[in-house]
Amino acid sequence: MTNKQSISDSKPHENIVSKTDTLVLVLYFMMGIFAILMLGNLMMTVLPSTHHGVFSKVMWLFMTVVFDGFALLQPLITCYKITVSEVYLDYKWTFVPFSKRYEKSKIKGYISIELPSRQATYLTYYPVLGNKLLPSISSFTLTNAKEVIEGTGFTSLGKIPFSWKFYGLYIFLRLPLPG
Repeated sequence: MTNKQSISDSKPHENIVSKTDTLVLVLYFMMGIFAILMLGNLMMTVLPSTHHGVFSKVMWLFMTVVFDGFALLQPLITCYKITVSEVYLDYKWTFVPFSKRYEKSKIKGYISIELPSRQATYLTYYPVLGNKLLPSISSFTLTNAKEVIEGTGFTSLGKIPFSWKFYGLYIFLRLPLPG
């Protein structure tokens, strides 16, 4: 072994930091603009209108609240930076002043799910702590998701086929995993 190799081997472990895809940030920005425009349309034209009935106004209000809620909350919940160190897995949210730290030794591993899209599928990893899923490491939002998951050193606990039931119960509602 040469001196150069021993120096590089003794180098401290570098943290791996996730990189958010720029296209995802643009998408979140466009969703926010569209949500504001939709709310403005509701307030300026639909609600004061005498041409729309009560049912029509209630439906417009319901659709606006659902879409705007999703469009404005989705970036707050799903846009974060992940830092992998030797001991910790750190999540720092981009648009809210919130961060969470997990000890890597307490995390069992990860499960993976392929999320279908029109033209592609996105591999999403969910680290498992106890019987709960941690926030995802997704190839849709992160350009280096595979590098981040490999940097954690976690073992795969299996690949789960996509289903809306699993997505709704265990990912969206954060219910404990069965068994």
